[in-house]
Amino acid sequence: MVTSASSIGPSVLSHIYNYVLHEADVFVRSTWRDWLSTPIPGTIFILGSLTYLPFEESIFNSAITVLNLTIYIYFFNTWTQYTSVEEDRINKPDRPIPAEITTPGGAKRRGMVLTALWCGFAIYRPDLIIETCILIISTITLGMNNLGRHWFVKNTICMSVMTWGFLSAPRKLMGASLPNTSNHLLAIAVWVGLVAHSQDFRDVEGDKETGSWTLPMALGDGNARLLFAFGCIPFGYMTLWYNDMAQLAPWLLAGLHVLVSYRFMTMRNKKADHASYMWILKTFCIMCGLSSLEAARLISPERPLEMAVSYLFSGWEEVSNLGPGNSVSSRILQDICLDGGLAHDTKYGGAADAP
Repeated sequence: MVTSASSIGPSVLSHIYNYVLHEADVFVRSTWRDWLSTPIPGTIFILGSLTYLPFEESIFNSAITVLNLTIYIYFFNTWTQYTSVEEDRINKPDRPIPAEITTPGGAKRRGMVLTALWCGFAIYRPDLIIETCILIISTITLGMNNLGRHWFVKNTICMSVMTWGFLSAPRKLMGASLPNTSNHLLAIAVWVGLVAHSQDFRDVEGDKETGSWTLPMALGDGNARLLFAFGCIPFGYMTLWYNDMAQLAPWLLAGLHVLVSYRFMTMRNKKADHASYMWILKTFCIMCGLSSLEAARLISPERPLEMAVSYLFSGWEEVSNLGPGNSVSSRILQDICLDGGLAHDTKYGGAADAP
């Protein structure tokens, strides 16, 4: 009996090891394209909360939040890929089902488990019920309903409300009430609904085969690019400005919007369109970072990022002159960002402005 048990042990461990590797492979293949659109910006969006929480609470809440974002992206991708196999065979053949890493039946079983886990967060935190319902309804609309193939429903409606939902939940999970959260959520959600059309320029071939009615399919490639570059992008920036978010880094965000418009108008091939879409995602991450920086009181519309960086470098020499271990160094750095430079205040022994 002992010999039998010892011989079975390694085979069981090997089976478990292979199973874990397989599931990890399925997870990565299902989600890696969307890390820059969901878990990474969602994590960046909560960083400002850390300045309001005790260390132990911030660690626990951060872990729960990252788990929430991970389950959500896996849940969403599993169901939408389960219903878009033919499109993925053309546009994204490395995904689990077209790559034959798993079967539609296996994807369905994972989707049911992930749905239970996702709904479990609403039980764990009842204040997430609205966000949970919004994201489930949007997933059903995009993955299991022909309405989700229309550009207006897919991008303008679903992408907007989904962005609000998956960014709202993390800040609630962090447990810190941050200033301007509502304005930032609205601004970013509307912005995403306007610029999400950028993902459809690279996927035209697959959309033709599946009958998806995206903006390039509806208007033609040239007209769609004109509308996107001179309509969606400017209106997106105006939305950020109206909600006091563009003012946090006006020149940086304006430059990124101009860059994206320029790329979509001048670089018209699948590889370039994908790179341009990645610039959209990077801008999205930067916007989430700006929101966290404002929450941490490091920047504001009156003291945008460009000004804060300028003050930081201009005041660095003054901080260095204090020497290592000086107790006011970090406080001076904060005032550099918040008060506009050392010369504006004398409470740390600096010289006041001349009248």
